[in-house]
Amino acid sequence: MTHHRPKTTRTMNHAGLIRISKLAIDRAAPARPPGYIDDVRQHIVEESDTHIWISSAAYDALVAKYSSSVGTELRKLLSWFPIPKKHGCRSCRTLEGRMNRWGPDKCEEYMDYILRRLKRAAKRRGLPFSRWAAKKIVMRAISKARKTQT
Repeated sequence: MTHHRPKTTRTMNHAGLIRISKLAIDRAAPARPPGYIDDVRQHIVEESDTHIWISSAAYDALVAKYSSSVGTELRKLLSWFPIPKKHGCRSCRTLEGRMNRWGPDKCEEYMDYILRRLKRAAKRRGLPFSRWAAKKIVMRAISKARKTQT
């Protein structure tokens, strides 16, 4: 799924609906599993030339269904470790989004890049880093992402 979320306006209108750009949905669709567009269309409550509106509950359900990819799976696996957060640091979220857009095959291709970014993040937080262990965790995230896509 490249697996980034379509751009939304989290402000809700009078009916508690979330606005999503049609262009963002179209850009996300090629990386999503078959049926993604049809699934989104089933939840449309209002529609204009450029946006759709869906309920907050439907949006949350769609995000849960389609956001599980390599970066998301890596974040879930790393959440088991006591990693201190760095205020204002967005590098982990950036890497997560990039890995989600790449998908499993491209993440394997860019493994060295991913491991360098993880090593840099560990150094910034004063944590030990094992390339071997990090690679095993990333490979596990890739495996889990592939299982959720099928």
